[in-house]
Amino acid sequence: MIPDSQLLYADYHVQVAYLNIVVYPAFPRINYAKPDADTLANLITKEKAI
Repeated sequence: MIPDSQLLYADYHVQVAYLNIVVYPAFPRINYAKPDADTLANLITKEKAI
């Protein structure tokens, strides 16, 4: 188990979500993109930690 790589993996998904916000301003669920990214990152980190 390598916690550092897990955190980087989760951060990567958050960064991708932020990038989508910048590149695609017409994204229909723009207001929910950040919470979704945070939730996704948390789920990925928790799943990988098991």
